[in-house]
Amino acid sequence: MADTKPSSDQKKKKEPVPVEKTGDPIVSAIGDFKIYQFWYCMLIFLCKFGTGWHTLAHIFLAAPTPLSCTTANVTDPCSDQCTSTEFDTSVFQTTIVTEWDLTCKKSSLSSLSQSIVMVGIMFGSMVFGMISDRCGRRPAFLGCCFMQLITGLVVCFSPSFWFYCLSRFLVAFATGGTMTTSFVLIMEIIGPKKRELVAILYQIPFNIGHASLAVFAYFIRTWRWFQFSVTIFSVVFVVYICLVPESPRWLFTTGRLDESIKILEMIARRNNVPTETIRGEIEAAYKVVSAAAPVKKGTIIDLFRYPYLRLKTLCMANIWLVRPWVFPAPSSAW
Repeated sequence: MADTKPSSDQKKKKEPVPVEKTGDPIVSAIGDFKIYQFWYCMLIFLCKFGTGWHTLAHIFLAAPTPLSCTTANVTDPCSDQCTSTEFDTSVFQTTIVTEWDLTCKKSSLSSLSQSIVMVGIMFGSMVFGMISDRCGRRPAFLGCCFMQLITGLVVCFSPSFWFYCLSRFLVAFATGGTMTTSFVLIMEIIGPKKRELVAILYQIPFNIGHASLAVFAYFIRTWRWFQFSVTIFSVVFVVYICLVPESPRWLFTTGRLDESIKILEMIARRNNVPTETIRGEIEAAYKVVSAAAPVKKGTIIDLFRYPYLRLKTLCMANIWLVRPWVFPAPSSAW
C-alpha cells in the first residue's frame, strides 16, 4: 500500500491563508495589515527622521550667540558708538548669525530664513502631491528624497545668506514632498482597520528627529558640519530604488492593471495569502469603476472655491508662516 503521509518538505510548506474579502479590491487581494505592510511601513518611516531634522534645524543653525561690544566705555553692541563687536563662541563656534552678522537691525533675517523654510514645505507638499497624482507615487517620492539629499548638501557650501535661504527653501520644498508622498504610499496599501493607528505611528520618527537634533548640536558646534550631519543620513534613500514599488492602488485607478496585479501578487506571496484569484477580482473591480460616471479631479483652486474652505486654507497658510517666529530658542547654557 502506498505511503500517503506527507513528506517533511510538505509539512514545512505553509498553506496560503485566505484573506477577508471587502469592497476594496486592493485590501481583498493582500490583506488589511500583514507582514509585508509592517516592514514596508518601517522602511518608509526612515524618511521621517530627515524631515524632522530639516524642519527644525534652524534652532541650532541660528542658535543665539551672545554679542558684546569691545569698544571702550560702550556696552550696547547695537549702539552707533560701538565700532567693534565680538561673539561669544564658547558654546557654538559658528552659526548663520555669526557667519553673516545677523544681529541688531539684521536680527529679523534669521527668523525670516525659517519662514522661507516653512513656505517651502507648504509649496512642496502641494506640488509633489500633484506630481504624484499625475506621474505616480514612486517617482514623486524618490524625486523628493534625492532632492532633499542634494540640496541639503548644497546648504553646507552657502557663500552668502541669500544663497543659504534659497538652498534651504529647496530643501524644505523636497521635505514637504517627502511628507506627502510617503504618507500616501503607506495609506494606499493598508486596510481601513489599521490606518488610524499607522497614521499616528507615522509621526513618531518625525518627533524623534526633532528631539535628536539636540544630540547633534551637542557634539557638532559649527553650523556647516551640523547641516552636513543631518543631511548625509539621506544616503540611505538609495535602498528605496529597489525596495519601494509603485502604489498598486494608483496603478489600478489609472488603468494600468497588469502592473498593479504584478505588484499585488508579489505582496500577496510575501503575506502568504492566495494569489490565484487576484487577476480576476482586480479586472472585475476595474470594470465596475470604469463603468461609473467619471469623477471630477480636484485642483488647488478648489481650496478657495467656497467661503468656509477658503477661510480654513488661509488660516492654515498663515500658521505655516508665523510658526517659525515663535519657535523656542535653545538655552545658551549646556
